[in-house]
Amino acid sequence: MTPELVVPVIRVPVSLVLYDGRRRKGAMFLPPCGNAADLLEDGEPFVPIKEPDGLRVYARAAVACVVLRPEFARDIHDTHGEVQLRTWRVRVHLRSGIILCGELRHPASIGRARTTDCLNEPQRSFCLHAGRSVIHIAKAQVECVEEA
Repeated sequence: MTPELVVPVIRVPVSLVLYDGRRRKGAMFLPPCGNAADLLEDGEPFVPIKEPDGLRVYARAAVACVVLRPEFARDIHDTHGEVQLRTWRVRVHLRSGIILCGELRHPASIGRARTTDCLNEPQRSFCLHAGRSVIHIAKAQVECVEEA
């Protein structure tokens, strides 16, 4: 019998909002350099979440958004360092009827200064900063976004 290889991971506390609006609390497992936004990007079709009553495996397509505390979140724009960010106060209406309020942040650049530009980036998700939470939202689960 060969020993199993163990990959180091960090358990990150999360709240999931599913496609129908149900909420689940648990922890996701990330590699030390991982990003919670990866849960909503390309990858294997299922992802494990450790919940208080055991391990549950969710279909990525069923997850509308992942809510994290800021210390566990890394926006795709964090690597821009000193680049000035453009911000928009918005309301995000999910297909389930849930409305999320917060702030979009995007690097300021000539010719790309609209909310639409931020939302039309090639990633399958976007990041909403909402008080003491950072929410990674699956674009496929969004009905509309309103500037507040």
